[in-house]
Amino acid sequence: MLSCGLDTGQPNKIWQPFLDWVARAPNDYSHQERVIIVSFPARRYWNVKWNTGFQRDQRTGAGPNNAWWSGDGTMAAWFLWGFQSLWLPASLLEGDAQEQLTDALFNGSRYHSIELAFNKGLAGAPQDAIAAARDTAMNPAVLTAFALALVGAYNRGFAYPGASGHEPSAEKAHQAAEHIDRCMNHLRALVPNPGSYVSESNYFEKDWQRSYWGTNHQRLADIKRKYDPDGLFFVHNGIGSEQWSTDGFTRR
Repeated sequence: MLSCGLDTGQPNKIWQPFLDWVARAPNDYSHQERVIIVSFPARRYWNVKWNTGFQRDQRTGAGPNNAWWSGDGTMAAWFLWGFQSLWLPASLLEGDAQEQLTDALFNGSRYHSIELAFNKGLAGAPQDAIAAARDTAMNPAVLTAFALALVGAYNRGFAYPGASGHEPSAEKAHQAAEHIDRCMNHLRALVPNPGSYVSESNYFEKDWQRSYWGTNHQRLADIKRKYDPDGLFFVHNGIGSEQWSTDGFTRR
């Protein structure tokens, strides 16, 4: 979990009641990794030489800035079998909805593991931050989301079509995609207007116009028609891409 403008003492104070609560019930709760709370200059966050959280590329000839976050090492040369995301509204933390959310997370985890990215929701943020985010293309669902649920599966290790001895398994990919869908269906059932984060989402996203941009889509489409009437610029499942064939070579 990331925050800006807090020194080390402030988040320690915020988290201590929760950590004390966990400590009082050792038979019910535990954590495998130790709790780490630190503060450092934000300008050094992406500094590979300074931040020890990076794993450097050890290949011969690799540049000094060729690196990735240590926890993201599995993403290097991966082949995704499936990936989906879902904004979880803060209303799921209130009253009886808590139990429904807990059940959905548990039932979904019978099919696949679920990651909750708490640094990607804006629920509880200061009003000026909410106002600034409201004036962007982001799906407004992010404004009331306490987290982004992420579910993804991939081939472990190098795997690309045409790479001798490293062909990805289509059978495993189909199985994984089905498990991901079943997993996320439990969470989607709790969200009336499900939205996804476009940069971490399903390549085959259904109703992507609403999912990615929500109520902002119509305004974005109007801007697109005004400044790019010929549809020169487009991407897969991007604003105006409906006007083009899947391969991008034929206007519909």
